[in-house]
Amino acid sequence: MKNRLTGLITGFLVAALILSVFSCSILPVQNTSPTTTTTSPASPTIIPTTGAVTTSIDEVPVVKIIDGDTIDVNIGGVTKRVRYIGVDTPERDTPFYQVATETNSGLVAGKNVRLVKDTRETDDYGRLLRYVYVGEIFVNARLVELGYAQAFPYPPDTKYNDLFATLEQTAKSKYLGIWSLKYTGNKSSKKYHLPTCTYARQISAENYIGFQSAVAALTAGYTPCGVCKPPTSD
Repeated sequence: MKNRLTGLITGFLVAALILSVFSCSILPVQNTSPTTTTTSPASPTIIPTTGAVTTSIDEVPVVKIIDGDTIDVNIGGVTKRVRYIGVDTPERDTPFYQVATETNSGLVAGKNVRLVKDTRETDDYGRLLRYVYVGEIFVNARLVELGYAQAFPYPPDTKYNDLFATLEQTAKSKYLGIWSLKYTGNKSSKKYHLPTCTYARQISAENYIGFQSAVAALTAGYTPCGVCKPPTSD
């Protein structure tokens, strides 16, 4: 009886041992190695430069300053003429032409510029129509801001008309550049005009005279233009 009981206990222990070994063999193996998380490098934050409208090309060198709002650049070995969009500076032989040209030169001469198109590729003269940047400087806007260019819409390229108009009003309020004298007189016709008058923009440098007030113009013997109708008192 004792031997039989001992045999049963021994058999039970052996069975338990076999079951334990079998259970361990089917349990999933735990991965004890450190977990490595792979992350893609963060994309750089792209801050669009004011004026990035539709098409931009890489920076190109300026090879010649034509006037206050026109330059020549080298694109792939070919010289291209560029007309700044939305602004207009004094024409040759008119007041402020030289200083506007020199201001433009100071901004872009000898530098690389970035050209950004709005809608049209060229104007009627075959010049590229572009917004122009030197680094973060928006050259078109800077000329208006300094008072050496006036806002001049070029439909359908009108993306920044509101900006240019605002900058022009600020320059006028500060009497900067071409707005430094409130009225433009013509020594030949003896008429005085608002600076924005079509006739004022046609006055040659030799016939130009500026007045800070309407009273000064009238006292000097000048009469108000019948087109732009400047005031006779300030």
